Amino acid sequence: MLRQNSDNFIANYSTNEVKQSRVNVQHHVSNIIIGSCMLHTLSHTSNYIDTQNLLNTIDEQDAILLWQNGVTIGVKNNPLIELLLNKSIPILALITDVEARGLKPILMPQIKLIDMAECVKLTAQYYPQLAW
Repeated sequence: MLRQNSDNFIANYSTNEVKQSRVNVQHHVSNIIIGSCMLHTLSHTSNYIDTQNLLNTIDEQDAILLWQNGVTIGVKNNPLIELLLNKSIPILALITDVEARGLKPILMPQIKLIDMAECVKLTAQYYPQLAW
């Protein structure tokens, strides 16, 4: 029943309407969380991230956590990591994800590697979290 309702919902909206709704939600979220100490979690490769919206949402007291496939953003010569480093905020990466992908030798040196225990502390320190 749920699957059928989901299919009907999707069928009733064009791709442009869905994209516009998503943009409206992201804009609304950005307006609500201005002034918060936010943790941006990036778990996808850079080609799946709305770069402009991410850059517009980041504030000077925020931090970025690269994890899962998001750790690929932290490699040298990735244009997105250069833009994020220009924001002068802490950028951290989950060491297990970096090592699992063999990226440690080519990771930007400005990125701090953390373990899962430090990740838990980070989520307690920064609230809210926004997943990209």
